[in-house]
This record gives sequence, structure tokens and C-alpha cells, in this order.
Amino acid sequence: MWILITLVARADDAATPAPPAAPVPEPVATDAERLTLARVLLEQGDLVGVTLQLDGVRASSGPEADEAAYLRGVTLQRGGSHADALPLFLGLASNPDGARAADARFRAADCYARTGDPAAAITYVDDLPPLDDPSDAARVTLSVAVWTLDAELDDRRHRRAAARLLVDVPPDLSWYSGRLQGALARSWLEEARAAAITSDSRKGARNLAKRAAAIDAAEGHVAAVARAGHPEWILPALLDLGRTYEQTGEELLALRPDDGPGADLVTDRVETIWTKAHHHYDAGVDLALRVRWGETPDVAALRSARDALEARIDGLTR
Repeated sequence: MWILITLVARADDAATPAPPAAPVPEPVATDAERLTLARVLLEQGDLVGVTLQLDGVRASSGPEADEAAYLRGVTLQRGGSHADALPLFLGLASNPDGARAADARFRAADCYARTGDPAAAITYVDDLPPLDDPSDAARVTLSVAVWTLDAELDDRRHRRAAARLLVDVPPDLSWYSGRLQGALARSWLEEARAAAITSDSRKGARNLAKRAAAIDAAEGHVAAVARAGHPEWILPALLDLGRTYEQTGEELLALRPDDGPGADLVTDRVETIWTKAHHHYDAGVDLALRVRWGETPDVAALRSARDALEARIDGLTR
């Protein structure tokens, strides 16, 4: 009997489940690790991922908090929210000893300019303490040239002065030189679009030649933007160049005769021009994919313009 009781007790013991193991807490990323990952994600254009990492930074003051504020400001800028980014940069720029103070100065001024007030941007930079570092001084000079061009796109004197600044720019200032090249391209394209193509044969031919020359000048600057290597400036430059080609085709198409050899000639020319526009749109989309830039407003606009233009080109020959 005792043997039977012992066996039953052992069976009951075996059927009793073991207590669950205590959960192992997952390691919590440090602020430094989150900031490192945020920088990588920013390079890849993953703005949502950057924001998630920055939301997890626990420091409320000190270098890591400053870096988080700077990266958050850049992320907002990248997404087109310049007004929201401005206070972050102004706060960082107010501490001259901060590691990001110099960069924050230029980005704050950039936010002023991009929210429609380049004059405030120039005033803001003029009111800053003198910069002893030649590299910082060069950045200010290049940036002010951009804001001046933004304010006065049709002023050739400013364009010539800006072009002179770009001679022998150090490689470490490629972000600034790339932006200035983009502003020069935008200025030439503004001039190109202002040369209206009209039904007046003499004036129309003259303006068409002016437009072609201005677009050629702009293309040289767009190529320089591409060599500088910053998608932040390359993508809007390609978008603006493509739109100018597309508008040129539209204006020619409006003057096309209803039929006859003249109509075919205009159609062929418009198709050539729109194919160039499509090439620039597509190049921008391809670049964004290759560098994992993410779906920023410029990328969305490039993709939309490319897809819409494909249908327009197909419709020319139907």
C-alpha cells in the first residue's frame, strides 16, 4: 500500500507545472545610442524613425538634449515644417558655447528665409557676434548669398556675385555650396519662365531663345548641385528644372496649328521637351530610392509630376 501511495504522490509531483521564469527585462537604449541611430535614419530619409528615436531621449539638458533638439529641427526642416523648426534652432543658437550653435545659426536663418522672410534671415545673421573661424565665416557668406537670391531672383548682379563666391569653395562646405548652386539654378529658371512664348513670331522667337539660354545656364548649376552630393538640394533643383521644361512644352502646344506640317513639327518639339522634363523627374525619384531618402514632399512631387507627364506624352501621339 505504501508503495502505491508513494507512486501516486510522485505522479502528482510530476504533473505540477514549474513556476514561470521571471521575465528578463529588455535592455533600454541609452540616449547616445538613440542619437546615433537617429542620425543614421536621418541620412536614410526615415523621418518617422528619427522622431521615434528622439522621443525616447531622456536627457532634458546638456549636450545630448542639444543634439536631440538639433536633429529634431533638421527633421522638421526636411519635412517642410520650417516654422516649427525655427524655435529649436534659435534656442540652440542662443548658447554660443554649445556644440551645435554655429550650425543652428545658419539653419535658423534658413528657416526665416524659407518661411518667406529672407530679409529677416540676413538681419539675423548680421546681428550675430563676429565669427573668428574662416570656415564659419564662409558659411555665413554663402548662406547670405542664397537668401539674397531668394529675395531677388531676377537680379543678375546678385547672380554674378554669388557665382564668384563659389570659386574654390572648400569640400567641407559642400552643403552650403550645393544650396547656393540650387538658388542660382532657381534664379535662372525664374528668368526662363518669365520669357513668355507668344504668337507674335518675332517676339516669340526672341523669347524662346532667351528661355533656352536661361535653361542652359540653370542646367549647369543643377549639375553642380548634383556634384555637391546633397539630395536636400538636388531633388528640388531637378523638380524645378523639370517643371520649367514642362511649362515650355505647354506654351508651345498652345500655339500649335490645328493640322498640317506645322502641327507635326510642334508636336515633335513638345515631345522632345517633355521627354527632358520626364528625365529630370525620373532622375530625382531614382536618386531618392538609391539613397533611401524617404517620401519627402519633394520626392512625392517628383513622382507625381513624372507619372502625370507620362500620360501627357502618350496623349501627344494619339
